[in-house]
Amino acid sequence: LRAVHQPVAARGMAHRDGPADGAEALTLGEQGHQPQRHARTVLGELQREQYPDIKLEHQYVDSAAMDLVKSPRKFDVIVTGNLFGDILTDEAAVLAGSIGLLPSASLGDGPGLFEPIHGSAPDIAGKNIANPLGAIGSVASLLDTVGLPEQARAVELEQQYAGRFRLVKVDTD
Repeated sequence: LRAVHQPVAARGMAHRDGPADGAEALTLGEQGHQPQRHARTVLGELQREQYPDIKLEHQYVDSAAMDLVKSPRKFDVIVTGNLFGDILTDEAAVLAGSIGLLPSASLGDGPGLFEPIHGSAPDIAGKNIANPLGAIGSVASLLDTVGLPEQARAVELEQQYAGRFRLVKVDTD
C-alpha cells in the first residue's frame, strides 16, 4: 500500500508505472459532502487515456479508513487530499507495526516531498533510535518519480534485506 496525498491527484496514477509494479487499482479517497471533482476528472481522463489497465475506484475517506483496517490488501494506491492522507498514512503505519516503516510521497504541481510518514521526527532526532526503512522506501519512491525505476528497484531490494534484521538499542543508564 502506498498512500499518496496531494490536492491535484494526477501524478498518483503514474507514480509507480502502473501494472508493471503490481498496482492494479487506484482509489480516490473523497469527503462525502465535498468530492474532489477536479481530481476525479483528471484521474478519470488519465486512466482512460494512459492507464486503461488500472482500475480507478472512488470511495468516501471514512469508508476507506475502515476498509484499511479490515482489508488492507484491498488497496494498491490511495490518492486523497493532504488532511485525509495524513490520517490514512498514520493508520496504515499501525498495520505495518511502526510509523517508521512506511514511505510517503506528497505530490502536487511542484517538486514532491518524499519522507517516512512520520515526517522528520524531531522528537527522536540525535537519539540513534529512528528506523530508517521508511526513509529508504521514500528514496525508492523519489527515484521512481524522477524516472529511474531500475535504481528504485535496487533500493527496494536493499530495504527488504535490511528489514530482515532487527536492531535493538539497550539503554544501560
